[in-house]
Amino acid sequence: MALLTMFGASGFSVLYPDLYEGGLRSPQDAAELLFGLEDQGWLRVLTWAERKDQFRPATKRSRKDFLTAHENVKPRWDPDVDYGETNLHFDLTVEGKAEYLRREGETKDEDAWKGQLEDREVVVWATSEANTRRVARRLVRQSYVAPEGQRMAFRRHAVEPATFELKTEEQFNGVRVTYGLRLAKAGAN
Repeated sequence: MALLTMFGASGFSVLYPDLYEGGLRSPQDAAELLFGLEDQGWLRVLTWAERKDQFRPATKRSRKDFLTAHENVKPRWDPDVDYGETNLHFDLTVEGKAEYLRREGETKDEDAWKGQLEDREVVVWATSEANTRRVARRLVRQSYVAPEGQRMAFRRHAVEPATFELKTEEQFNGVRVTYGLRLAKAGAN
């Protein structure tokens, strides 16, 4: 649930690596956990409505299609898979925020960040510039697949002081760093 405090609605493909590392070895198991959190009122399950450019509640059909697509494409997590249009998104509710804070306590400064991926750019808010680089590296690794023999490189474009708020409504003082993205030869700087 920690990733859900850093982003708005987060796609399953973004959440699954952490759930996999936590011991959930199949998309079905991870989805069942997330659907269970929804049943408790802590999450909302959403799909992206391309025509309306907004999220909408996931239907039973979209959930079934999602699980079927995951099992057909990759039965296990793979960092190089983009599940695309069949992706479900999960968003913390007010009750979920309260439960997260009750269980985990306040977010430590080094864990406080939020990120935004844009076309050829990553914007990260964190309590220190060092943390923004770590977060940017993670976001790029999880979100972009470079062609064979290449890698996605990023370079800092702008740094500015910033106050930011997590989904838990905790506020932090720190920095906002914008990184430009480009393809580079593997092994090159």
